[in-house]
Amino acid sequence: MKPRGLSLLEAIVAIFILTGGSLACFTLLIQAFRYQTRSQQVSDATIAGEQTMESLRRWVQTPANFDTSLDVYNDQDFPSINPPGFTCHAWVSDSKQSDPLLEGCFRLVTLEVRGGGRPLTRLTGLIASPLREPDSLKVYPETPLQLAPDQQSQFYAYLLDVDSKPIPGVRFDWSIQSEGPPDIPGRATVEPIESNRAVLTHVVYGPTPPDPNRIFVPGKLRVRATCRYRAQFFEGESVVLEMKAP
Repeated sequence: MKPRGLSLLEAIVAIFILTGGSLACFTLLIQAFRYQTRSQQVSDATIAGEQTMESLRRWVQTPANFDTSLDVYNDQDFPSINPPGFTCHAWVSDSKQSDPLLEGCFRLVTLEVRGGGRPLTRLTGLIASPLREPDSLKVYPETPLQLAPDQQSQFYAYLLDVDSKPIPGVRFDWSIQSEGPPDIPGRATVEPIESNRAVLTHVVYGPTPPDPNRIFVPGKLRVRATCRYRAQFFEGESVVLEMKAP
């Protein structure tokens, strides 16, 4: 039997199939190049954001920068140094207290890295407060005080570093230290109301409260605050306070 050649219609259909397949391959190739370019931009933007975040961490090793100057970066743009061509927009949170065991504070920093007028990636990191060298514990106010029966006064305690700046995130224990002759010791109650604040009341409760068993003892005393910071023990006392007679 004589072999039959391709008809014109079959040739046209084959050409269309070949053309369609070629266009699909070219489209996929173009999209692959676009995704590769986009992926490279995001990778470079991530590197720029990480380097900017690291530079902020180094910069806030000075306590004053962490406490105040870091605010200048809040809701601000600044260019990336390496790689260039990117802009980092930063948001900085207020100072927050970390876990008490860490004895410090942190600030949340969010960086949106932009390139070509559009956002490419966003990074979020915690910048911890720099380590401070503790020096002394101070109890305020530092002025002499006289309390009448049932009168109250508030006291504040601060653990100061070598630059006389308060170290944040420290909790204190409070107690009473009697002064004067043993026969007239000063007595009162002291109750913590915040991590570094307590209230002193000129009253002592008897063995069976409530109010009818209040006892007012004249005498002198000091308010003592203690704390532990980095395995060290610190204590401080107020000036001598006088509890007046009823």
